[in-house]
Amino acid sequence: MMSYLSALLSPVDYIPHGICLLWQPEIIALHVGSDAAIAIAYYSIPFALIYFVWKRTDLAFPSIFVLTGAFILACGTTHVMSIVTLWQPDYRLEGIIKLITALVSVATAFAMWQTMPLALALPSTAQLEQANRSLADEIAERKRAQAALRLVVEAAPNAMVMIDRSGKIVMVNTQTERIFGYSRAELVGQPVEMLVPERLRSHHPELRTTFFADPRPRPMGAGRDLYGLKKDGSEFPVEIGLNPIETDEGTMVLSAIVDITARKAAELALRESEQRYSVLVDGVTDYAIYMIDPNGIVTNWNRGAQRIKGYRTEEIVGQHFSCFFTEEDRAANVPQQALEIAARDSWYEAEAWHVRKDGSRFVANVVIDALRNDSGQLIGFAKITRDITERVQRARELEEARISLVQSRAEEALRRAQAELAHVARVTTLGEMTASISHELSQPLAAIRTNAEACLRWLNREMPNLDQARYSVEQIINDGNRAGELIRRVRGLMKKSDTQKAPLDINHVISEVIPLMQLELDSHRVALRMELAPALPVILADRVGLQQVIINLVMNGIDAMEPITDRPRELVIGSRQDKADQILVTVEDCGVGISAENADRLFSPFFTTKSGGMGMGLRICRSIIESHGGRMSATNNSRPGATFQFTLPEDRS
Repeated sequence: MMSYLSALLSPVDYIPHGICLLWQPEIIALHVGSDAAIAIAYYSIPFALIYFVWKRTDLAFPSIFVLTGAFILACGTTHVMSIVTLWQPDYRLEGIIKLITALVSVATAFAMWQTMPLALALPSTAQLEQANRSLADEIAERKRAQAALRLVVEAAPNAMVMIDRSGKIVMVNTQTERIFGYSRAELVGQPVEMLVPERLRSHHPELRTTFFADPRPRPMGAGRDLYGLKKDGSEFPVEIGLNPIETDEGTMVLSAIVDITARKAAELALRESEQRYSVLVDGVTDYAIYMIDPNGIVTNWNRGAQRIKGYRTEEIVGQHFSCFFTEEDRAANVPQQALEIAARDSWYEAEAWHVRKDGSRFVANVVIDALRNDSGQLIGFAKITRDITERVQRARELEEARISLVQSRAEEALRRAQAELAHVARVTTLGEMTASISHELSQPLAAIRTNAEACLRWLNREMPNLDQARYSVEQIINDGNRAGELIRRVRGLMKKSDTQKAPLDINHVISEVIPLMQLELDSHRVALRMELAPALPVILADRVGLQQVIINLVMNGIDAMEPITDRPRELVIGSRQDKADQILVTVEDCGVGISAENADRLFSPFFTTKSGGMGMGLRICRSIIESHGGRMSATNNSRPGATFQFTLPEDRS
């Protein structure tokens, strides 16, 4: 093999290239110098390319640089062989080197044309400069956005805490310092678990991992009670909203933390108020008081209903109220008709046979009131039932006794019948209170609901107004106490107890009522003017009764001015001492006045000009005033409107 290569590369039979140049020194020098310079240059270029590729590891096409370096190195070698063949005729070796150079050059050319589209697709210097400028602008914009985010976070009304994936606190605002008691320097860089009570910390990293696995805005711990931990070690209830934020350091989570201590306290107070009211209603055992939905399904139940009808709460809630009716009435569709009448007229009353759980029957006095929300939509019915079997039975017995007295021992039997009839009359009079219960309770109940809704609105604001919310809760408590007082009075009447009279200043009683009516006055755009005479003598009266009278008269005045659109609506409440030294209270409106056909019936029971009225308000007012030794009347004004007034004797005790 070696001998073959020696024979192949042997210069025998060839002459040096210098002979062709006639060995002229100047020509030999010219060729040697030129080829040597070219060879040196060609040898240095590949090393420069190799150095460049070694230093720039991010080159898009490093193989092109390597091939080009090999090609130039081969070219340089051909020039070296040109010098050698001047004296040594190694033309075979020179040919082999040229062949290698040809192969490398072809490969280089092929690779260059193959990568040409990709190379042309590379951005130009101008494009790179534009990209750099755009990148710089984007970085500046991100910095501005981050600065704006910091300003927004700082200005937020809630505590704002930003954490990274590891749970380290990155940013907080002033509200966070205020709520938790830490300074900003004490919080930034610390694990967020320092703000979580120790008993809840073990689950916190898992919750954070879950959030980062699916980063999207959401509340934290939906359906659970969350608590924060202050620097002093105290805990407080919170609500937390989570929002993912993309930053240069990656995805972070921005937590909005709201201290809901005041809201929890208000909700607790509201629940306690509702429980107190429920206890009041549930404590009434002489009446079955319960609610039904628009379809007639029983939704709650009091102890009076359980005593009268025999069903326990868990047995009857969710059942249709038609189960209290006889089969005959159900076949005649009486239950549905009763609801339709109550829905249409806002009130329904009847006396009929009803059925207890054990199948026994009793005579019931039934009152159904339609309940509507603020928009007038029917939301259900309040149903009050009283067992009047004993009264009916006594009336029947009296009638039988009267017939028996005609037949024998008339005088003695008549005296007994008259005594029983007198008792029945008293019981019948008390039975009229069945119709008034719903009317008397409707106003404090409506006030409780209105104040509860107002309380929630104040609390649901971005910055909860705790003072207004607290005021609403206080009003709920007052209205609940007033409702309880009314129930106590009704029960007192059933037990023949007297109303609670005490020395009162009538102006003070009026002033107590006005705040309760302010919302109604404002919503109906009615201006109130007070003309109360100072230093009036005290009266001996029942405070709750007089307040109810004033409320009813003010409400009637507001309703009377509802159609008025061509003049200001003004209500004037006055007090003074009349010529008979009695205390005179007047409520003057500028409404439609009293028509001649209604003047004589104004204080009659169940007479009303309102589509949703019960017709008991003025009758009850007159009864209350007359029970205090006073009088009530109504007249038309010389100008538009009417004046309702009542007098009360001063306390001379």
